[in-house]
Amino acid sequence: GGEPGLRIGCCSQPYAKGLGVSAVSRVLVHLGGKCTDFAAVIGVHSSSEYTPPVTFWVAGDGVVLYTSGPFDPGPSGMATQNVSVPVANVKIMTLQVSVDEPASFSYRNDSWPVWANATVLCA
Repeated sequence: GGEPGLRIGCCSQPYAKGLGVSAVSRVLVHLGGKCTDFAAVIGVHSSSEYTPPVTFWVAGDGVVLYTSGPFDPGPSGMATQNVSVPVANVKIMTLQVSVDEPASFSYRNDSWPVWANATVLCA
């Protein structure tokens, strides 16, 4: 879906598709056990001078399959990381993001983690 020509922005680069979320988020995706792989480019779109590190998680049926560890987008917010996760036989995939500095609550409203070019390969 979406409007033709709209892109998701992250790290000064437009991506054709993706998922932008709040800095503390959990998204459930029904795969029904019919998919094999999930891939995305993770990053943080920020309008703040300081963006606290965040952690990206991918879980399958409640089991953690991937964690980025503390992901620091850097002072200019330009850092990205490619993610590739096998999800064979997973019924429910969870995409989760947490802020690694809870005291930085005021900054969370200025930071939007992005799962850019998010793709799930299914049979």
